[in-house]
Amino acid sequence: IYSAKQRALISECAEPTEVKGVFRKMSGLNGISVAIAPILGVMIMTSTSPKILFAIDAASFLIAVLLCHWLPTERKSRTEKTQQSEISASPWPKEIFHFISVWCVFLAVGAIHSIAEMPYMKGIKLLPNEISYVISAWGMGSLIAFLLKVRFSIPMGLAALIFSFGLGSAFLTNSWQMMSLGFLLAGFTYSFISGHIRHEIHHHASGIVEYTSLWSAVEKYSLYSSALALLLATSLVELLHMPIQWTLLIA
Repeated sequence: IYSAKQRALISECAEPTEVKGVFRKMSGLNGISVAIAPILGVMIMTSTSPKILFAIDAASFLIAVLLCHWLPTERKSRTEKTQQSEISASPWPKEIFHFISVWCVFLAVGAIHSIAEMPYMKGIKLLPNEISYVISAWGMGSLIAFLLKVRFSIPMGLAALIFSFGLGSAFLTNSWQMMSLGFLLAGFTYSFISGHIRHEIHHHASGIVEYTSLWSAVEKYSLYSSALALLLATSLVELLHMPIQWTLLIA
């Protein structure tokens, strides 16, 4: 619900020429939290208790709810509501489904990595602070992309190639330094790819699909694809006894 409403809010409030930049900035700003949180988390965990981290996590959602509650909103007239319902009933262009499928596959790969990367890093005996450096490198990559996006863009084919190379090289080494470099590259290109795909979905839906319905559907299909990807990855590891490293490289 949160992700769908958040993206719908961006689509409705941002000017058409600004949407792509806003989605990219979202990825970059998320990179700040990914860059800082792992190192900060290790510091809190070692100095206090892991329970504190869960309390902070829960409190952050409450703060987000309060902030969203204070956002200015406009009541829609009956005419606007009728127009919105007519838009929702319109058939969706096939381009929307094309980019939604690309987005779902992209997130499915991310789901496999998110569930398998931690067992892999623990398996090669990385220390907690080394794991935090590796994960923070992803956020640093996204943050660098955010700072450079004003100056240039990367073709999506090249970005996908660098993304695959970064993650692949990260899981072919036992060194946290090399893994950090791979995650830095992956985080850098992830910011470009995610911003581009979300912009394309918005662009092809503009004036045809009601944004809340659109992003709710995207969220639903993303959850389905991620669940199937995790089921496949678990089957490879548990039933076929495939090493976690191979599963990560296949993804």
